[in-house]
Parts: sequence; structure tokens; C-alpha cells
Amino acid sequence: MRDAGIENAVDEMLETFLADLPARLAAIRDAAESESSERTTTAAHALKSAAMMVRANSLGHLLEVLETTGREGNVDQLKSRAEDAISEARRVCDQLQRHLAR
Repeated sequence: MRDAGIENAVDEMLETFLADLPARLAAIRDAAESESSERTTTAAHALKSAAMMVRANSLGHLLEVLETTGREGNVDQLKSRAEDAISEARRVCDQLQRHLAR
């Protein structure tokens, strides 16, 4: 991978994901706290796509659950599902930062 230049491209993609993560998580938290199903669905979908691109599959799954919760208008579960996704995103963030530090 190193010889083909792929390693650098992957690292750049991971760095972009990490740079965008705080704003995306804030959007999810704000939408869920305001009990806006539509905004939560949109924010979860946007981050889900990015998470799947960097192969953060467990995060992608939690975001898909959050997206479905929002789409179904289940405001009672928005906050807890958002917190589950945010906790997993923090774990992914730590893992990716360790990877990039190597």
C-alpha cells in the first residue's frame, strides 16, 4: 500500500473524518436534545455514510438505528440512541487517532 500511495490517501480520509467528527456529533446531539426527528435523521444519515466509508461498522450500525428511530418519529428514544452513537464515535475517534499516530 505504501508504494502505491494508497496508505497516504487512506490516512487523509481518516484525518478528514476526524476533523469533521466534532461538528457532526454536535449536530446529532443538538437535534436529539431538541427532539427533532427530522434533523436527527438527517444528521445521523450524514455521519453514517462517512462512518461506513472509514469502515467504522459498529458506529455505522448505531447511526442507522438512530436514523430509523428519527424516521419513525420515536422522540422518546432519540436522546438515548444519540448518546449510544456518540459514545461509539468517541471510541472510534480514539482508535483512529492511535492508528494515525503510528
